[in-house]
Amino acid sequence: MVYATDNLWYAAAAHGAWNYMQGTIFGQNVSGNNLGGSLLKFDIVGKNQLILGGAFGPEASLVTIVILIVASIMYLYYWKKKQENGVLNI
Repeated sequence: MVYATDNLWYAAAAHGAWNYMQGTIFGQNVSGNNLGGSLLKFDIVGKNQLILGGAFGPEASLVTIVILIVASIMYLYYWKKKQENGVLNI
């Protein structure tokens, strides 16, 4: 995100928003920590720890890892294109 936006604050805000939504809104564990009350409560149905993320929460799930890998590849492609067009000078 920093390379795409040229702004570290955007990446920090996105990370904070992710944690806030995950814990305070949806009631899921954030990095293995239960934040207590939430606006909504989702109960995990199923036992597949690989898909559900286990006690660490959804951010440790295989689904989230795949999404983050795809997003990283997209950002890398965007950054390379920006660099090739002379827009980005590092």
